[in-house]
Amino acid sequence: MRIQKWLALTGKDDAVISLRTSVTRSAQAQLDNGVITVHEFIAKLNEENMARQTKILHTTPLLQAQYNYKNTSGN
Repeated sequence: MRIQKWLALTGKDDAVISLRTSVTRSAQAQLDNGVITVHEFIAKLNEENMARQTKILHTTPLLQAQYNYKNTSGN
């Protein structure tokens, strides 16, 4: 079913966001200690933000599939 597909994708998106957030925190510590440049930190931060945007892109069709299911089933 389409709903299950989108639920699985958003679940994976949550895992990716969690990992990206961890990487960003690590990069922040490295930036604070002068190990990486601001440019490298911003790249990591952008990757985290892209993961969040991807989840939003997957949530929209999930909501649409849920609406369509409820509409066609009469609920």
